[in-house]
Amino acid sequence: MEHNVFDIPRRLKWLEASAEGRAWLRDLPARVQACVDQWALRPEPPYTESYVSLVLPVTQSDQTPAVLKLQFPHPESEHEAEALRRWNGQGAVRLFADEPKYYALLIEKCEPGDPLSGIARDEALEALTEILPRLWIEADKPFVSLHEESAKWAEHLPSSWERAGRPFEMELLDSALQAIHDLRESPGQPVLVNQDLHGDNVLRAQRERWLVIDPKPLGSGRDYGHSPRPWLGPSSLNALWTSMSKPRAGFAMRDYRIQPV
Repeated sequence: MEHNVFDIPRRLKWLEASAEGRAWLRDLPARVQACVDQWALRPEPPYTESYVSLVLPVTQSDQTPAVLKLQFPHPESEHEAEALRRWNGQGAVRLFADEPKYYALLIEKCEPGDPLSGIARDEALEALTEILPRLWIEADKPFVSLHEESAKWAEHLPSSWERAGRPFEMELLDSALQAIHDLRESPGQPVLVNQDLHGDNVLRAQRERWLVIDPKPLGSGRDYGHSPRPWLGPSSLNALWTSMSKPRAGFAMRDYRIQPV
């Protein structure tokens, strides 16, 4: 990649619609170069599939491969570096360095890097059963709690439903709001969970067989940590719940078990 020159991935073009996005895109080359200079990196062209960050494979001065990630500022990503730092490579990629003023992270590269979503569901289930308990560490400040975050969901969901043209029946909206209410009333012992844990954010690696990337951390009862895996399908997701250590009072399995449709 030439000095300060690279093509903006097509999937980041949506940011051109806002003044904040245009400013971030405009400043990206300078921020990349600042990180390259600060950490003595040799960058390659960016990955093309990132949607809210610029992500580039890089080589460190000791020839260790790594990934440079520059985030578009967003509340869900605010504490990604801290989550990776606390996990310390246990089930997730290692954080080598971060620079908050650039919203930049230098992280471990997963090789070969193919996603968990591309393998058989039984194998994916086994991988998640091994990874999840290792990620459930104590969650204190600075992480936002599920109680705080879910209040925003309850506030914005009805207006989002209206703006979308009421795409489904009101009974489903009411059920979602009731589920959020129940979740807020019974949050459980807070542990660090990942709001964005799905099959494309768990990659095959060498140091461990599978590693989590791109976390959106939240302090929550571990029941919530079971939920964001719809690619597994209903039967495998229920098997995941059953195979893990028992959730608090059967909350997730009893109240939110996924049923085939």
